[in-house]
Amino acid sequence: MKPFRPLKLWIYGAGGQGRETVQLVSDINRLSSSWDILGILDESEQIQGKMVSGYPVLHPYTALAQTDWEETRLIFAIGSSRTKTVVAGKIEEAFPLVRYASLYHPTAVISESARISEGCIVAAHTLVSTDVRLGRHVLINYGATVGHDSAIGDYSSILPGARVSGHVQIGHAGDVGAGSVILPGLRIGSDAVIGAGAVVTRPLPGDCTVVGVPARPIKREKE
Repeated sequence: MKPFRPLKLWIYGAGGQGRETVQLVSDINRLSSSWDILGILDESEQIQGKMVSGYPVLHPYTALAQTDWEETRLIFAIGSSRTKTVVAGKIEEAFPLVRYASLYHPTAVISESARISEGCIVAAHTLVSTDVRLGRHVLINYGATVGHDSAIGDYSSILPGARVSGHVQIGHAGDVGAGSVILPGLRIGSDAVIGAGAVVTRPLPGDCTVVGVPARPIKREKE
């Protein structure tokens, strides 16, 4: 029998979410030495070569070109769903053999019937309830809850303290703001943004931004 060796891990993103992900990995490793962080990847030349949370920040394409994917995984530590979608597309085009980690904090409550795809982060004090489905690269941030039978689309981010009720469907790359609430049974279209503290009481189309109680649409600034 081969001795157990932790998998190596690249963390993509040197911002706040990246630093929180370093802490998440540290918390996991306190219980079981599962991950060996190689470093943090970021495209910003201003931060490359510096240290973040004790790890070097490297150019992603240089580092990943030398990666052995048999023993290494990548995680996107990016809060913005749209940014995460763009970055992931570039990485997968450049490195088709890339393999992803999924990270679950020891305090997260995850139902045995939940289905979680690759590349997800489930942070501390979260709930992923019965028969929930999480797509690829979904972020469930601190204290957020996802109710039974809900489906969260690829690249979506459920931000701290958000409450997704049961039987909710969120499309591709949705951003559910901190402390917001989505009432049961609603369908949220792809690329929707729900502002912090909003209460969503009706279905939302794709590519919209809503704020307030009850949530109302606002015009988006041109991108």
